[in-house]
Amino acid sequence: MKTPAWLSTLEQRVAQRADRSSIVLYTLAIGPILASLWLLQWAPVLHPAAAGAFRDSAWPLLQGAHGVLMLWMLGWAVWAWQRRADTTPSPWAVQAVLVPSLLGLWLVSLGMGIQDTPMGMFLLITFVVGRGLFSMAQLRWALWSGMAVLVVHEAAQYMDLIPYAFLLNRPVYVGEPLTPWWDVWVRLTALLALVPLSGVLFLLAWLLQRRQLALRALVLTDALTGLANRRAFMSQLYR
Repeated sequence: MKTPAWLSTLEQRVAQRADRSSIVLYTLAIGPILASLWLLQWAPVLHPAAAGAFRDSAWPLLQGAHGVLMLWMLGWAVWAWQRRADTTPSPWAVQAVLVPSLLGLWLVSLGMGIQDTPMGMFLLITFVVGRGLFSMAQLRWALWSGMAVLVVHEAAQYMDLIPYAFLLNRPVYVGEPLTPWWDVWVRLTALLALVPLSGVLFLLAWLLQRRQLALRALVLTDALTGLANRRAFMSQLYR
């Protein structure tokens, strides 16, 4: 079966791991999720019950910071797209995208309650996409920053300095049936995270399989003639 052209192009971009191309792909993968979550959070404007779930002034702050983060990532993606042919490393641009996006998701997840909402899945897909497009060395600052935020949050919560789900008047789930607003929010948030996460995992598995087949062909064939080499012959003889 012939591989579609767009999939081959995507495979080359992922395997190449050029900083600018990776920034564009990362934004394309994470941006729609952030945008969907941001649009979903506008429901409190139309639904009084949903508005009462947030602490005073927390909702405008959440939406404002969320919107700034999306514009920030979009700006860097446009910059990277215009220079995508340049393969010169851009470490500062990578960090300018990774650190704010992961820190922003950490803060939103902790503020909404990471233990009883699907927000942890957003963090998971961000890590998976980031690890697939960037090296561990590039990702480490964002990871360590996120872990530092988590440790500080847990310590502050243990000392009763901040409450659990500090953006809300009360956690989403308190052992009772969910209100209609939170029932819809939890279901949509889970789907928004689950569908892209599944797609990314299948894509990475397919890319890995393709690379394994290409490596096997490289090892077992002669580069000049294309015929099976001595290694392939000995392998068949052993079988």
